[in-house]
Amino acid sequence: GKISDHQGSNETCFRSFLLQIRVSFDDHVIRNVTVSRGGSLSIKTIFLGGFGSLPAGLAGEAAEEFFVGCMREARLQSGSADLDMLRVARDSQHGFRPVGMPASAFGACADPPVLEVVRFSGDPGSHLALSRRAAEGALTSLAFSFATAEPDGLLAFVGSNGTDFLGFELRDGQLNFLLDAGAGVLHLRLSGTEAPLSQRGFNSVRFVNGQTGDAAGSQEDSDDRFVSVNDVRVRLPARRLSSFHRLDLGDILYLGGMPQVRRFTAPPELHSAGLGRGFAGLMANVSLNGDPLDVAFAAGQLSPASGVEALGTVGPVARRDRLCQAEPAPCLNGGACRLVWDRVRCDCLDTLFTGPACQTKAPVLKFDGTGLARVGFTTPLRTLAEDVTVRFRTNASAGLIFATANTKSETGDFMQLLLKGGRLFCRVNYGNGTVTLEASYAHLGDNRWHSVRIRRREADLELVLDGKPKFATRVLANPKDYKLLETSDISLGHLDGAGPRSDPDASGPPYFVGSLAQFSFNNVRYFERDAKLDAATTLEVTARVDDSPVAVVLPFTVRSSAAFAELPPLRLYELFRIRLSLRTSQSSGLLLLNSGRGGGQVADFFLLELLDGRIRLALNAGSGLAELKLGELLNDNRWHEVEVLRPALDRIALRVDGRHKETAMPAAFDGASEASRRAGLNVDVGDRPVYLGGAPQDELLGLKSGVGFQGCLGSVHLYEDINSPQQQPYDVIALRRNRTSFESDITDSCQKPRVQCGRGPATMVASASSSGTAWPATAIPLPSQELGAAGSAAPPSSSAPAGGSAGSASSSWTTASCRPQRGTRCPSASRPASPAACWCSSRPGDPPASSRTSSPSKW
Repeated sequence: GKISDHQGSNETCFRSFLLQIRVSFDDHVIRNVTVSRGGSLSIKTIFLGGFGSLPAGLAGEAAEEFFVGCMREARLQSGSADLDMLRVARDSQHGFRPVGMPASAFGACADPPVLEVVRFSGDPGSHLALSRRAAEGALTSLAFSFATAEPDGLLAFVGSNGTDFLGFELRDGQLNFLLDAGAGVLHLRLSGTEAPLSQRGFNSVRFVNGQTGDAAGSQEDSDDRFVSVNDVRVRLPARRLSSFHRLDLGDILYLGGMPQVRRFTAPPELHSAGLGRGFAGLMANVSLNGDPLDVAFAAGQLSPASGVEALGTVGPVARRDRLCQAEPAPCLNGGACRLVWDRVRCDCLDTLFTGPACQTKAPVLKFDGTGLARVGFTTPLRTLAEDVTVRFRTNASAGLIFATANTKSETGDFMQLLLKGGRLFCRVNYGNGTVTLEASYAHLGDNRWHSVRIRRREADLELVLDGKPKFATRVLANPKDYKLLETSDISLGHLDGAGPRSDPDASGPPYFVGSLAQFSFNNVRYFERDAKLDAATTLEVTARVDDSPVAVVLPFTVRSSAAFAELPPLRLYELFRIRLSLRTSQSSGLLLLNSGRGGGQVADFFLLELLDGRIRLALNAGSGLAELKLGELLNDNRWHEVEVLRPALDRIALRVDGRHKETAMPAAFDGASEASRRAGLNVDVGDRPVYLGGAPQDELLGLKSGVGFQGCLGSVHLYEDINSPQQQPYDVIALRRNRTSFESDITDSCQKPRVQCGRGPATMVASASSSGTAWPATAIPLPSQELGAAGSAAPPSSSAPAGGSAGSASSSWTTASCRPQRGTRCPSASRPASPAACWCSSRPGDPPASSRTSSPSKW
C-alpha cells in the first residue's frame, strides 16, 4: 500500500513472499520485519483519515484524533491489482464510501503558498505590527510556526485598549497561552513535547475560536475552540465559551514583541510584555482567520535597525549549535555567548563592556553620596515579573544601590538592593509585607566589581551574585497573596524627597559611595549612551561619569629598572587567581616572575611582563610552554587592571581591563598516569621567591623584555584560590622580604611624572603632584633628532649609571629611547647650540643598551 500527502511525502507498507513486512517513508525504510511463517492477509475494511466503529481487537490501540490535512494519493497494490482508493471512494465504488466528507473535498488539495521565514532579534521594542481590517470581524483563528533557542520571549499579541487580549509567549522553554474575553484571564501552559520547545526545530501553533450554533446562541461545541502546539490539542474550558462571542481584540496583531511604550498598558499577566523580552528566533506560516499573512513583505518595509529581517525564500534556516565555539570567539572581553537559533547573543553583564559583541566600554557612574541617577515613568509600570541587573564596586560596607517605588500612590510597593555590614540584601514589598533575601558568602566592600541579577516571577524571587548558583530563592508564603509591583521611580545611588521614600525598617545610609555600571530594569539598559527611551520615560543623572574606572589599593612606585620586590613563592597548583594594577609609560619591563629554575635547566616558571606596550603571560608546568598575549597598549600612563586565573586545571586565562583571552595548558605525554597528568599541570616553583616589578640581573637574562619595570603597581593579589572569598590586597611595601634594599627606588604611593625642560646637564628633579605626592622624575637628555640638530646627544656620565644598586636612587636610560611625554618638546628659548645641554624630565627611561642581553629568549 502507498499513501502520499500534499507535500510529496510517501509512506509505503510492502509485504512480499508472505515473510517480510517493510515500512518506508519518502523512500527511506523505517521498519523491516521478517515474520516466522507465511500466511494470508485478509482485508475486510480499510479506514483512511480516521476510524469508524473499531474491530474489537483494536479498541484502545488507535489514536482518538482524526487526520487533518491533505491526502493526495492512497493506493492498494497486490500482485497485478492496483486500487486507487481515493478515486473509488469519491465515486463510491467497490464498497468504498466517504463518511462526513462532502464531494468538494476530493481534488481540493493545493500546495500551500511558499511563505518566507522572518528572523526576530528579540531586542527591546523590536516587533512586527500587522493591521487587522475591521471587515474581518471577530478573530476566529491564528496560526504560526516558530523556531528558537531562547527559553523566553513574546511570540504574538493582539489586544484592544480595554481588557480583552490574546497572547502567546515562551516561559522557560514552554509555550504559554493567555486569553481574556472580559471574564478574567485564562492561562494555559502548553508543552507539546517533553523537551523544551526552545530545543526543537520548528513548532506549529494554532488557536481556533470556531463559532457554531444558530444566531440565537445555542450551545456551542467546545471541540471548535482549542489551542494546540505541534498537533497536541487543548480544548478551551466550556465554562468560558459564553464570553468568546464578545472577544474584542482591536485591529493590530504584534508578532515577536511590541513597542516599548505598550509595556505600560499591556496586561501584567503577560510576563514578556513587562519584561521587554521580545522573541529571538525564526517565524513562518502565519495565518489569521485562515488567510496567510505575507509577513516577509511587511518585514521588508522596516529598517535594518528594527530587529526584524526577512530571510528570503530559502526556507527554514538550520540551527547552528556550534556558533559559540567558533574562532574567533563571537563574544569579546569575557562576554557569555548564547545561541539564538542561527546566530548568537552576547551577555556582557560580568564585564565592563557593552554592545552586540561586548566590544565597547560600558559607561560607569561614580557616586559620592550626593549624586544620583533617577528613572521616572509618567505612567507607573505594573508588573508580575522583573529582571534587574547591575554591577557595583565600593569600599564601603553599607549603602543603598537602588530602590524602586510608586510615588503616585500609597501602595507601598518597593524593591531595594543594599549593602549592610558588607553583605548584599534584596528587599521587596508587593503590598503584602516585606521579604528580604541575603547573599552572605563574602564581604563585598572590597573595591572589586560584583555582578547582581534579581529575578522575580510572580511568587518566586531569586538573587544571584557574581554568576554563582543562586544564593537565595524565596517563595512567598501564599502564592495567591502576591500582588503587582507598581513602579513610577527608580533611584540609584541616593534617595531624596523627589524619589522613592526610604524604608523606615531598613538600616544604613540612604546613599551609595562607589561605582555602578550595567544597570538594567526589565531589559532596558538605562546607563547606555544610546539608550532608546520611550516618551513615557525620563532619566536624570547627577552622578559623575567615570572615564577610567580603576580604583587602586596600596599603590607603590618602582623608580629604577634595577629594583624589585622579593615575596614568598606563589601557590600555582589548583584554581588560582593573580591580580594587580599597573600604570606606566614604559614599553617593556618585567612585572612578575616566579621560577623553579636550577642547575642550568629551564624548569617550571610563571612570568608576566610588558612587551612593546602589551601584556604577555608565559608559564611552563613541565609539559610545555603556555603563552597568552593581549593586543591593547598599556604604556599610556593610565591605570590598567591585569588578572591571571586558572578556571580549570587544563585552562589558563588572561584579562586586561575586562578583556578576556584563554588557552589550554599543554597536555602531559600520552600514557601518563592521572597523578602524572595532574602534576604536569601544576607549576612547581619550590621555595623560590616571587620577584615583582623586576628581578636580579641573572634572572632577567633570557627574558623577552630583558629589563625591570618602571612605573606604579597596586591592588596586588598573589595568593588567592579562585573559589575562596576575596582577600585583601597584599601590602608589598610592608611585607617584601628585601625591605632593606631599594629603599628609595620602591616607594609608597603612585608618584606621577611631570615633563620639565631646562638647560644644563641631566639631573634628578622632584616635582609635586596635585595630590601632594612627590614624583622624583628622571632627567633625560633629549635626542638630537628631537632638537633638530645633527649628531647624537651624549648623556653626562655622572647622571647615567649603567644600572641601579641596592639603596640607590639612580635611573637607567638610553638617549635612543628618550621622548618627552605626550609630545612635549623643549621650548625653543631653552635650545642651546649644544644639544647635550638641553634636557627634559619625563618618565623613567629604558636601560642603557649595554644592559640589554643579546642572548636568545628561553621564555
